[in-house]
Amino acid sequence: QNPDLKIFSVMPGDGLFAICHCPDCQAEIIKDLPHGRFSRHVWGFVNKVAKKVAKVFPDKLIGCCAYEDYLNPPDDLVLETNVAVMICYHRYNMHNPAYAKKIHKIIDSWSAKSKNVYTWNYYLSWVTTFNGLLDGSPRQFQADYKRLVSSGVWKGEFMESGYHGKMLDLETRHPLIYVSARTMWDPDTNVEEILNEYYRLFYGPAEKQMRTYYETAFGSYEQKVTSTRNDNAPAPEFIYPPATILVMEKALEEAKKAVPADSVYRRRIDKVANAFLPAAEKLKGFIRLGNPKITADKISSGNMISKVVPSSFVGINGETPEHRTWVSAGYDAENIYFRFY
Repeated sequence: QNPDLKIFSVMPGDGLFAICHCPDCQAEIIKDLPHGRFSRHVWGFVNKVAKKVAKVFPDKLIGCCAYEDYLNPPDDLVLETNVAVMICYHRYNMHNPAYAKKIHKIIDSWSAKSKNVYTWNYYLSWVTTFNGLLDGSPRQFQADYKRLVSSGVWKGEFMESGYHGKMLDLETRHPLIYVSARTMWDPDTNVEEILNEYYRLFYGPAEKQMRTYYETAFGSYEQKVTSTRNDNAPAPEFIYPPATILVMEKALEEAKKAVPADSVYRRRIDKVANAFLPAAEKLKGFIRLGNPKITADKISSGNMISKVVPSSFVGINGETPEHRTWVSAGYDAENIYFRFY
């Protein structure tokens, strides 16, 4: 039906947290391979399909994402030559040394096994509650692309930037997408020149103010992610302390004053502000609220949890929600209990 297609996917559905319980399939689980316990099971199947397809359609590729619990390949895996691997990871977190080291090792492992390597990256907010906050470093994005190109086997990338045909947070991530596209054209292009071009052409008379806005965000992100000790992305309140938010808010105010009210530059600035300012207000309220605590009472058994005085949840800014939720917490010698209502 689609003779022009080159790659045909046999990837499992999202959320593969268990596989067939028969003895043969269970024997394929690799218990001591981080992010790879189902790799032998999944990639073994991919190989079987690829081998049969090659006999009939030798010019086609069988594809699968390296993802979740089949992200990491086992050392003894030998891929058919017509298998395409698409490695899924978060480029916005590559400024984190621990995360970058882990992903580089995974990419290198796959690059040694396949000549058809692709990547899948997420140009989406890392915390959807705070859509509108930048997450990522254009300088790290370029460094990552240059490394991929140098592998000699990287063929391209899928950039997940939305759902159901709609891009999410485009106003926020636009410069990251721009740098990514320009870098894929020419990985050796100076990233500072790309950013200078972006600020000048996209914001015109507000070039200086929008540079301050973005570079404040990028600088904070680069600093905070680099100092993170584990391989997780840091929390938004860590990236955007109140002083950083204040600088960015002021930059947007000054940017609006620098351009004509009816100009395309003003419309672009308004789109950025309409995304960032609500998220910033949420985050400032979250920071003011601090870390609420509930008390867990010692109880004789789980049946006694209903006797514990409950605590009420509040909104992200500390406000009382329209539909309230309560929780009681207790513990005994063996368990911790929660009752929500």
